[in-house]
Amino acid sequence: MDKIIERINLSQRDIENDSVLNEVNLFKHYLISLSSDKDSDLFHIIMKKELELYEKIFNLLSEQEKNTILSQCESKLVNKNNLTPNAYKKSIISFRNEMIKKKYNLNFMS
Repeated sequence: MDKIIERINLSQRDIENDSVLNEVNLFKHYLISLSSDKDSDLFHIIMKKELELYEKIFNLLSEQEKNTILSQCESKLVNKNNLTPNAYKKSIISFRNEMIKKKYNLNFMS
């Protein structure tokens, strides 16, 4: 857990958007508050909170930024006609989260 917190601290230096920085701080403080037990569910809890973080950051973006990201995500999908609606949605969200991670240098979970 300490390594993740350390990576978050490093990532925060590069975040210029105050709203995004605030969300990353909230995420960091949530992780700090978690028990340090070796509970197997801990990883799943962290991953769920990380996905929530990306969703919150995406929702902070302007409509234009959101549309740009979604258009870029759609262009990355290969054989999208063969995907179920659920698989399509999950793929778009996955690409979107990767773009947010890259844009705000949020690679602390990698």
